[in-house]
Amino acid sequence: MMEGHVYQRESDAELDLRWWQRVLRLQDWDIRLRIAREREFEQRGRIAEVHIDVESKRAVVLLLDPQDYPEHDLWPQDHERSLVHELVHLHVEPFAPDKRDGLAVTAMEQAINALADALVFLRRRATGKGA
Repeated sequence: MMEGHVYQRESDAELDLRWWQRVLRLQDWDIRLRIAREREFEQRGRIAEVHIDVESKRAVVLLLDPQDYPEHDLWPQDHERSLVHELVHLHVEPFAPDKRDGLAVTAMEQAINALADALVFLRRRATGKGA
């Protein structure tokens, strides 16, 4: 399991956003990022979410403020992993299944989770920041 990484400032998150934008070939997107309180999310219980406009290539990524992270959660909060997960959504959004198709949505989320975990693991291994 990867060690969690929490951004202390939005400016730190912004640096990683720009780095991952280049790596994931999303430079043509206008992506904004905010560390947000849980009450700002569309659905309770999420640790991150992305609002996507494919036609204009604009997106807003929300990462859960550490103040609202579940106190006794078994998995540590990991902003970078959540950021990468939401960015991968930008590539798959045009092919995303209908939200009512539970099995297809679950399969897509599992694939995105696996990709995000692998990408963050490789970056941390390469930089020696814990993997």
